[in-house]
Amino acid sequence: MIYIIHILLITQGICFSQQTDSLKTDEPLVISISNNSRPFTFINAEGKPAGLFVDIWKLWSQKTGQNIEFLPSTFNETLKNIENGSADIHSGLSITDERNEWMIFSDDFYEKSFYIAYPAKQGTILTIDDFSGHKVGIVENSSHEEYLRKNYSDIELAAFKSIEEALLSAVDGNIRAVIDSYLSIYSDITRLGLSGKFDFSNQVVYTKKVRPGVLKKNVELLTIIDNGFQTISDKELVEIEERWIPDPEKQYYRNGGRLHLSSSEKEWIERHNVVRFGVGMNLPPLQFV
Repeated sequence: MIYIIHILLITQGICFSQQTDSLKTDEPLVISISNNSRPFTFINAEGKPAGLFVDIWKLWSQKTGQNIEFLPSTFNETLKNIENGSADIHSGLSITDERNEWMIFSDDFYEKSFYIAYPAKQGTILTIDDFSGHKVGIVENSSHEEYLRKNYSDIELAAFKSIEEALLSAVDGNIRAVIDSYLSIYSDITRLGLSGKFDFSNQVVYTKKVRPGVLKKNVELLTIIDNGFQTISDKELVEIEERWIPDPEKQYYRNGGRLHLSSSEKEWIERHNVVRFGVGMNLPPLQFV
């Protein structure tokens, strides 16, 4: 249905193409990235920024002609880099109440699903409720930290600088489990050679959209970001994702995760809660009464 609505918006002249050339800045834009958030952003064996989001931003730079630089640091520091002006754009994160106080966000370009990973020696664990009264590891200042504190106050949270630190703490028995993006946890478990030591619960704790973020005062920068992403095709995103996420079932773009809607299109949908379609009465089997 949403694709039909998109076609309707285009036919009504609501979908506008925008030029990004006139919005470029002379200086390179600095992108704040986590140095240890595989497979999205990290520092590879060559000492260079790498990952799914890094490749997407590189393509964004090629499409717009806007030069960019990456500023890697711990996840907590990636937020501080935006706040203190060391970086212009956060490569991608979820909206939280605390971040909304000082940041504004572009359109979402990805979605993460958060799972529970726990040492296999604990036996089968089915849901997050099984961790009531236990200590669970999360990355400090992450969106799921806020989510868990609001919705599962009976779980004791232990904040770490990275998923790797949390996993190693779970192996040592200091915490009961780790909650984060499935892809990030799985990537670190594999890299650390811990595949035989961890299991995942079947329950998706929650899902979150990922968006670039900037300081509230940088409203015009959001226009530059959004216009640039609108020039990237779904096919290009699928090709990038395949390089970093081999499992088709875990690929967001291949499974139709992204739909291009402009600001004008979104405003139109908000104004029209009900969309009426005219159908033929005697065209079986396509449409009839």
